[in-house]
Amino acid sequence: MTTSPQFPFEPAHSGLYRTPPALDLLQQAAARLGIAYFRLDLRQVSDKRNFLDACARAFGFPASFGHNWDAFADSVQDLSWHPGRGYLVHLQDVSDFARAAPHDYATAMEILGHAAAYWKARATTFIVLIDDAQDLPLFTA
Repeated sequence: MTTSPQFPFEPAHSGLYRTPPALDLLQQAAARLGIAYFRLDLRQVSDKRNFLDACARAFGFPASFGHNWDAFADSVQDLSWHPGRGYLVHLQDVSDFARAAPHDYATAMEILGHAAAYWKARATTFIVLIDDAQDLPLFTA
């Protein structure tokens, strides 16, 4: 009999990670624990505007979302319209965006890192998985 890995969904593990190979098992474990899952498809995203549009769709930001970095930072530190015991964000196919707009990519990662620290300080898990992010640790069981 095979057991599922036990991923560390504690607030202390909030942060940015490289996407693990067992993403499907991770999603299943998150669902069992009541962790909200957001998938951002960044294929063909080439600038800030496209990135923020993809975020608004994936997170279901309110219509009042301002489509700027401050509004993005505020929104990922609120998420009251999508309650969960924690949050798991998957940035899929991020390499096009990182290459096309490295400054915008860096700003987005900085904001998500601050959001992880914000949620961690409030004892809520906020984990961001980033495809092809070789400079980040792998999120593992």
